[in-house]
Amino acid sequence: MKSQPRRILDGFLAIGPHPLDAQLEALSTYAERRGYELGLFWAILPDEDPATAAPDFGVPMVAFDDEIANFTAEEREPSASVEDSPATAIRDWHVAHGVPQQKRPTLHLPVYGSVEEDGIAGDAILCIGLESLDRQIERIEAFAMRSGVTLRAVFVASGPDNLQVLLRDFSASCRALGSAVTLTVGPQTEIQVHG
Repeated sequence: MKSQPRRILDGFLAIGPHPLDAQLEALSTYAERRGYELGLFWAILPDEDPATAAPDFGVPMVAFDDEIANFTAEEREPSASVEDSPATAIRDWHVAHGVPQQKRPTLHLPVYGSVEEDGIAGDAILCIGLESLDRQIERIEAFAMRSGVTLRAVFVASGPDNLQVLLRDFSASCRALGSAVTLTVGPQTEIQVHG
């Protein structure tokens, strides 16, 4: 008997317009309702386009709502069925909320963007379960503003073990590429800097 392939769903969280925790809850509810196992979480910066911000791994992705996702009507429809083989499946977009949600202006823009010539580039990793994702990103943004760090990417680890794996990968990458730092929130909710 042929075993059913795992249905994996990657998710986008968008920094700024909505609380990250509300987005994660919507994403988790959507995944459970549709029978998906959650894979990677991508946190989209305020000026990034979800359609181009993440690599195409050929797995379904979901964004918090169609306004954040900026999807066309065609992109809201599933583009690959569960029976499709990975080789023939193309990126399959889904939208957790079909009706655009009310927005408020973001306060997060000053810490994201292009790094000045003598500035410090940084990445942030949030960890589900440590404390509210919104509180973690507030702490990291405040630290970045005080320290002159410009954040270029934000990632979300699904737990402490996954956080350690990401940190090892980032550490190797930073040594190979140069001066970027990685920021995380520690067990006592302090900001930790990894070089």
